[in-house]
Amino acid sequence: RVRPVAHMRRSLLAVAALLGAWGAREEDWPDEDLWYTVRIADAPVGSLHTTVSHDGGRYLSTEAMHVLVHRGDDLSEMQFQTDFIEYDEASKPASLPRAIETSYVQEFAKQQIKMLCRFREGEIELTSHNGEQTHVTVAPLETTEWAARLQSRRQFKQGCLAGAEAIKYRTVRPELGPKVVDVTSMRVGRESLLVDGVDTPVTVWDVAIAGVPVNMSEVYPDEGAHRCERLYQMRMQMPFGDLRATISNRAEAEAAAVHVEGRVLPELVYAMFVPLSKRIESVNEAYEVRVRVTLRDALQKLELPTAGYQAVAPEARAGADDAGPPRVIVTVNVEAPSKATAAELADAAFTSPSAMVDSSDTFLQKLAASVASPRGAKGKRRAGAA
Repeated sequence: RVRPVAHMRRSLLAVAALLGAWGAREEDWPDEDLWYTVRIADAPVGSLHTTVSHDGGRYLSTEAMHVLVHRGDDLSEMQFQTDFIEYDEASKPASLPRAIETSYVQEFAKQQIKMLCRFREGEIELTSHNGEQTHVTVAPLETTEWAARLQSRRQFKQGCLAGAEAIKYRTVRPELGPKVVDVTSMRVGRESLLVDGVDTPVTVWDVAIAGVPVNMSEVYPDEGAHRCERLYQMRMQMPFGDLRATISNRAEAEAAAVHVEGRVLPELVYAMFVPLSKRIESVNEAYEVRVRVTLRDALQKLELPTAGYQAVAPEARAGADDAGPPRVIVTVNVEAPSKATAAELADAAFTSPSAMVDSSDTFLQKLAASVASPRGAKGKRRAGAA
């Protein structure tokens, strides 16, 4: 089962990992104020605003995205903002890491999620807020080498100017919390991009972020003062249409984030649906449904998680039928939720409260227990569809 809203959130969270525009010298990054027009499936849907400011050797970089999409018949607004405060090496206090503080704010469907990370000597303090709940946790500071946001962009620029085909670094992404992630940029090639009405030579880089399963690319100028430095375009492949954030101006970007009657916006929910070949019988009484999913010829494998009430297994086939495209059987049984594995139960991060779910909430504990309790299937029916 694909959760379109969750996929959209995850995809847009990944956008925040691809932004940035900084100067040539680490000790003298210029202040920046850049605007991008965001498009999905070639339709203008919002804005992206990135800034860099500094006070001596202390730097603040911000990235704010505002996107409009349709969810069925409803118009939905999503807003994301990440902030990163860091020192340059010359100004950093001896007792502190270069990164001082990161924050992430998400607003969607009148709900707000906040995460604030403070980096101290030897530890990280994470404050997360979701609705009415606020949690504070403290964890050891990552001991291996990693780069703050501006520092990582400088590392990328150095590698790009040197002609590297692959650039790797480790950093912290505010939208992912306090964990350190590996980022790899692979040079794809050169092309031309229309910037301010002028065809501009650019280089394209595919970007992989550990733990973020989304295909992404960055585009940087290949000539001029901002070569390898200023992000001109970010690209991302999503099921409901490719997302592109292209450098523009404030007026154009802000106009794209305002709904205009008659403008066609991408559809977030219906575009993720896969119609069944036949209707599900007794849908209101059935407690289990089995669906055979056949892949398109262009795809080699299908990866769906076995989690919650969903179980996924490859279909056993033999003979001539085995030569066809791959198939899986997806079973959803409301009486048989999957149990957490031993590895998951032993993982403190899996069982601890998060910004999304407060596992210490007694009401949620009772609700989870009631859902997981066997109630029998007397009088209920199985259903199937291809």
